[in-house]
Amino acid sequence: MAVKDMLLLLSADTQAGGGLALAIGVARQQQSALTGLCLYREPAPAPADGWAVGTDCGADVRDRQSVRIRRLLHPLEAAFRAACEGFPTSDWVALPCDDPSADPSLYARLFDLVVLDRPRSRHGASWTLAERVLLQSGPPCLFAPEWAPAQPSFERVLIALNGGREASSVLQASLPFLKAAKEVAVACFSEEAHHLASCDGAQRHLARHGVETIARYADPAAADIGRAILDQSCVFGADLLVMGDSGRPRISEGLLAGATRTVLACASLPVLLAH
Repeated sequence: MAVKDMLLLLSADTQAGGGLALAIGVARQQQSALTGLCLYREPAPAPADGWAVGTDCGADVRDRQSVRIRRLLHPLEAAFRAACEGFPTSDWVALPCDDPSADPSLYARLFDLVVLDRPRSRHGASWTLAERVLLQSGPPCLFAPEWAPAQPSFERVLIALNGGREASSVLQASLPFLKAAKEVAVACFSEEAHHLASCDGAQRHLARHGVETIARYADPAAADIGRAILDQSCVFGADLLVMGDSGRPRISEGLLAGATRTVLACASLPVLLAH
């Protein structure tokens, strides 16, 4: 699948990470259109606005609130538009995260790839956003570390597989990056025979797409699979980690798998995830 339509998720509530630089670099490499979607919380109104009475006063209050929102979003929008200078197609959208109908996971469903900053903790709004978008939107998500290169090379890619059904999704999602890489390694974090066979099959499948791979040793008995995956990435010298999430849905929301949670919380390199 070619990456021709990308979405960059930003938040006016949190300090920006490497998402913008990574999205710009990937969009230029893939010659993709890029849309910036910024989530924001409406600023608190001035105390005097709470005493406004009448139609005219209400309109004035709304106008002042609109000005506050524009001031809040202007730095992010200006940085995005400056970075997109020369792009054939780029768009900017702002959604209030206080509005239940403004669900970024629904908006993200119509894109080939979603780029967002890696959440800096396992709790809070950034983590909730990562879970929701990955588990409910559909397209693969590229999580940027705090510092991301402006011109990502993705020359050495590590694919972490566990034999789960998400292997098909992650292999298809990563093909544009795998074909451009100089070296691709496949590591299977499972000791079950049919899972190991599926990893061999993954190598054959990628070879038929013109992607030659090497097998890496992975310890399926590691106490912390997520940490083992990150260790393998470091040993291999990967500049992109590709993996599938096997999280299971709860009653009304998603729950990322344990290995995924560790990787997202600790990774210092870009991580491409598919569910």
